[in-house]
Amino acid sequence: MVKTLFIYSGTDRRALEEEIKQGLSPDTSFFGFTYVRKDSRIDASYIQINKNSYTFAGGLVRKYAWLRVLYLFFKFRKELLAADVIVLMSSAYFELMYLKRFKLLSRRRWIILNLDLSTAFQPIAKAADRIICISKAQTEDLLKRGFHPERTIFIPLGVDKNFYKPVNSSREFILTIGRDVGRDFKTFLEAVKLSEEKTVMICSPKNVEGLEDMIPANLTILFDLPYQELKKYYQKAKVFVIATKPGNHFGSDCPGQTVILDTLAYNIPVVATYMPWFEGYFENGRHLITVPAGDPEALRKAMKEVASDRKLREVLSREGRKLVEERCNSEAMGNEIAELILKEEEKNWK
Repeated sequence: MVKTLFIYSGTDRRALEEEIKQGLSPDTSFFGFTYVRKDSRIDASYIQINKNSYTFAGGLVRKYAWLRVLYLFFKFRKELLAADVIVLMSSAYFELMYLKRFKLLSRRRWIILNLDLSTAFQPIAKAADRIICISKAQTEDLLKRGFHPERTIFIPLGVDKNFYKPVNSSREFILTIGRDVGRDFKTFLEAVKLSEEKTVMICSPKNVEGLEDMIPANLTILFDLPYQELKKYYQKAKVFVIATKPGNHFGSDCPGQTVILDTLAYNIPVVATYMPWFEGYFENGRHLITVPAGDPEALRKAMKEVASDRKLREVLSREGRKLVEERCNSEAMGNEIAELILKEEEKNWK
């Protein structure tokens, strides 16, 4: 049995596990781990590392990378030494791979799940044995940076298809949800004003700072609603719209990725500004409708087209949900990661 250690940061997965068991939250933030753990050939566990891990010694540890690495090694020494394969989930802790360079954990196979390597590039990432990219655009970026093609693999992001089940929408308004810095709220607000359609935007207060004078009368803004509340708004949405900034990287490598897949799982039709990470995921006109970034008039036209064309909505709803059921779900992602882990462990015996 292959002992595998996943290393997470950010969201407290221990609390999240309980919410998942109660059906209150999706398992998306585990990035396939819940299904890797179910594989009888793999003994999978995880540790959670957060910034407060560095409060030791009055914050001195936080200042120096080599101190952080050594501190984390000794703090999680038992877990790290027991692992055959280590899966890193955040660029914040790629520096742990210095343990491989220092020959402390050189026999372990190190895998990066690339969520933000293009945005927050660290040279030490080249020490990884394999890098899982959640978009083909990420893979192309790494190749340009000198990574070997055989060390990168594209595995589509998976969302919780059991939590996000198809809804029968009452089609009351256009909806957008999101708060990441990759969103183009200015273009979205301009498109909403041009459309005059009743629209709901769910975001954070910071997302509309400086844009208060642009908020049209036909837009209702709600702040920071939990998952349990969001479903109520999906059940009333006629179209889901997401506008992102032009270019590749704003805050994350794949802005809007999770919320688009969540929406497709709910079988709500999506209109989105094009992003490079769409390649390998979507076919325009089949899974969603794409428009150029930064073009409020094109966005307005697409919103109107989908809202008024029943047959188009049916195609988008059916094919979007099918994509999630067959390919972009947590189970499929976990199964692919499990096979990669097993292949990497085989190399330790050669």
